[in-house]
Amino acid sequence: MPSFLEPSRGWLEPLLDPVIKDRRTITTPVVEYQHWTFDETATNEVLDGRGVFDLKMNILELPVNISIKNFENPIVTTKIIVGSAEFLKKASNKKAVTGLDGNFLELSLKTWLCLDGKIIKVPCSRFSHSFKEAGVHTSLANIGKSIKDKELKAIILKYFDEFAQKFFDIVPGRFGFLRDTPKSECTSFKHFLTNVAPDMSSVFFENPPQIISGTIFNANATDMCIDTSSQSIGAVLALKNCTENPKSSNYSVTKALDIRLPAKNLCWFASDTFKYQRIDVSLVTLQPCNTLDDHQKFEYDLKTKIIRKTGTNFCLDAIVKRKFVALAMCDERVLMQRWHFH
Repeated sequence: MPSFLEPSRGWLEPLLDPVIKDRRTITTPVVEYQHWTFDETATNEVLDGRGVFDLKMNILELPVNISIKNFENPIVTTKIIVGSAEFLKKASNKKAVTGLDGNFLELSLKTWLCLDGKIIKVPCSRFSHSFKEAGVHTSLANIGKSIKDKELKAIILKYFDEFAQKFFDIVPGRFGFLRDTPKSECTSFKHFLTNVAPDMSSVFFENPPQIISGTIFNANATDMCIDTSSQSIGAVLALKNCTENPKSSNYSVTKALDIRLPAKNLCWFASDTFKYQRIDVSLVTLQPCNTLDDHQKFEYDLKTKIIRKTGTNFCLDAIVKRKFVALAMCDERVLMQRWHFH
């Protein structure tokens, strides 16, 4: 076993048992990633949740209730896997996909949708992994982004059927044009979202019930609306005359405590704070919706008309002269922090 891996005692038997019972099963342990060099400010990443991926094709994990029982795992998140040699040969890529995420996605989707197999995470088997990389899912540095995206596009076209357009739209131009795809003999991606990864569907794909929706305009400058005319990832919220392109600025406040563009699956995201005229402020950008992301949690007070970053004392403020908005310290007396929906 490599020197950077340290298994718990009795790690192998729990991984082998499900495979012996069903040869179409792949098992993975819980892995704790330790930093190679000591840093008292560093935090360890423990892969003890259910592997999924977001609309940008990034692999991450959703939490599960603390349990020592095995549970189904939609997407493999570690290279430590156990399965029968025959099944792994079928499930693995004949042509390697660049980067860890591509390999994990291909192996996992093929197992669930094409081979009638399943992936099980085994909490009783644990590993500690010391690593030098910046992150667990870091692709090879010498592989160009265009090559990675080309191979991720092949995965989208192969497995995602009617959902493919969502992945093409989230970052316009990233994967080129969506062409007609041949009908796959594999089970549909809808089956994957409904039966294998319903938590992934609710976090990234479904629009939660709305509390209020419409164009948002400022109480002090009633002709100025929050604008997102670009409707793209990373776009910064700005102020624009309400008569200009009004349909581009319809937002929904949802019961998931986020503010989103429903048709685009894009949500408000609070960026890191910085100093503006000697006060701490934070810009708000658009990012793919993730109902578990604290950076995307906002509350609209129907009484005070204030939009607050959940769990903080930061509220949305209008800087009219510069035509942008930012989160600043809340003050209910300030008209610039009051917002109305039309």
